Amino acid sequence: MQFLRYAILSISFLILCQMTSTQGIQVGRCYEDRECGVGFYCSSNLCETCVPCESIFNRQSLMYSSGEPVCAKSVANCGQCFKGFQSIARSDGQFTEKCFPSVQSIPSSTTSTAAPAASVMFLLCFFGRIINQS
Repeated sequence: MQFLRYAILSISFLILCQMTSTQGIQVGRCYEDRECGVGFYCSSNLCETCVPCESIFNRQSLMYSSGEPVCAKSVANCGQCFKGFQSIARSDGQFTEKCFPSVQSIPSSTTSTAAPAASVMFLLCFFGRIINQS
């Protein structure tokens, strides 16, 4: 059983190493960002992943004049919130790094039909219990 666990871990490690080498990720030392490949930057002589501004923080990526996205090394390197999103003021007066959907961007049909639908369901359940008790 112990041997099987060791074999599975070894195979998993080899697959992980193969995946990272095919994506152009340099494992080990680096001296410049370009040594790490697309989506990575060099920090303290090790390749680090760029901050996913768009997919995690709902923020625009900054762009070079060539049109290429800037590799964000922190959320501070991300751009503005996407249209329809906003950062929210925290209790300490600072704003959240992540942008959330604006109240105005929530479709009114969602808010206007949810309350009546819940009321109808409540009334059906309430009267259904009264009828069943009779």
